[in-house]
Parts: sequence; C-alpha cells; structure tokens
Amino acid sequence: MLSSGSESSNSFKLFTLPQSVQKPMTLTPVTRIFWTVVVTVYSLYAGFASAERTPIAVADSLSVESATFAVEELKKLSDSGVYKTLSLKSIVSASTENGTYHFNVFLTLELSSTYFESTKSSEKFDFIVLKSHEDGVLSFAVDEFPLMQESAIEKYWIEMVDEHRRKREKTFFELEEKGLEADAQIAQNELKVLSKHVSLSAEREKYAQMSTESLQVLEKAPTVHEYQRHIIGVELDKRWKEHYRQQQKQFDENLRLSSEL
Repeated sequence: MLSSGSESSNSFKLFTLPQSVQKPMTLTPVTRIFWTVVVTVYSLYAGFASAERTPIAVADSLSVESATFAVEELKKLSDSGVYKTLSLKSIVSASTENGTYHFNVFLTLELSSTYFESTKSSEKFDFIVLKSHEDGVLSFAVDEFPLMQESAIEKYWIEMVDEHRRKREKTFFELEEKGLEADAQIAQNELKVLSKHVSLSAEREKYAQMSTESLQVLEKAPTVHEYQRHIIGVELDKRWKEHYRQQQKQFDENLRLSSEL
C-alpha cells in the first residue's frame, strides 16, 4: 500500500461519484474486489506520475473544497457506518496535476476519529480528487481505508440495524393505520354513522383505560368490529409483554439474591 506522503499512486483505491447525484455508497466485499480491478486498470492509463504537480496552498479554496468532498464521500464507505465518525482535522499538503483524462488534486489529509484501531486521535491519509475533463464528474481515490476498532464497528452495525428496524416498523405502522382507518370508516358507513373521521388514537386511549379482564371479554364480543378487535389485541399483547418482563425481572433478582447467600 502507499505510505503517507508517497508520490506514487499505483495503490490508490478509486471511487467515481457523480457530484450531481451524491448517493451514499456501501463498500461490500464484492465492491471492494470490483474497485481493486478498476484501480489496477486505471493506474495503467491515468499517468498520475507523468505530469508535473503544482503545489497549492492548503488554505486555497480548491484544497478545502476537494478535501471536504473526499472526506464526506469516504464517510459513506462503510457497511456499519463507523466511518461517519471521521472528520477532517487538517490539510497537510496539496498539489494539482492536469492529467490526460482528469484534473487531479493530490491531498495529504489528517483525519480525526475516536475509533481508530491504532487508538490515535488522528491519522494521515493520501487522497486524490479527480475531475473529469469530459463531463466534470468528481471522483476520489484513497491510499488506504482507515482501520477502525472492532468494538466500534460492532456498535455502529447494531445501531444501523436498529435504525433500519425502526424505519421498517414505522412504515408498517403507517400502512396498518391506513388499513384500520379504512376498516373503521366502512364499519361506520354500515351503521350509518355520520362522521368525517374515525379517531384511532381515541379508540386506543379508551381501551388502554379498561381492565385486562374487560378487554379479554370485549375482544371476543360479536358486536366488536375487526379494527376494534385489532386495537384491543395490540393492547393486550402490550400488557402481556410487560407482565412477563416484570416476571423475568423478579426472577433474575431472586436468582441474584440466592447466589449471594
């Protein structure tokens, strides 16, 4: 791999990211292999070392904009999301090169994160930001992917899974709400009740104030509509889960006390 500050570019990993789209990317094992092949092919024709580089100030707007682009795109390239913890600490050096197919900005950047595998607070990486002469599309290459702590990767993976679960549950809940509202309106139409809107929240509140015994009886009543039966079932399930949770909590406490004897 290319060491920090090296002039060679043959080991850079290349990512082509349309600036107008800016879609998040996920680096799976398959995409890693794909991009390794791309880099190998790219290094044959890009001619990074063939043209003379021109140093530019690290505070130059081109340096800052290129560094910001590269870091923001790199932050998207982890399955777990742990790269979101990366931030740009400083631009160590910057130079430009007008290549055959791209205008290239070479950067050495110092990135910060609390989760580097080395336990350092910051590490340096070499980047190239490429702008296509043909269509102006921005790409970037990095010499090495930041290595992160396994515990952090696991933590962010769990958080990502939980977030996906919450979004999925929210979507299902919204679909369920629409179905219940439709069923409730049909039931009211059958009873010829004039109402513009059925309040499911009011129904939930009503059943939440009833005793468990009353809900169990009501759930089986023939006069209850299906949407009401569903709401009652959800309320009963919630109560049973809490009941068993409290039982488990008490069991664990008794087990702890007995072990201390």
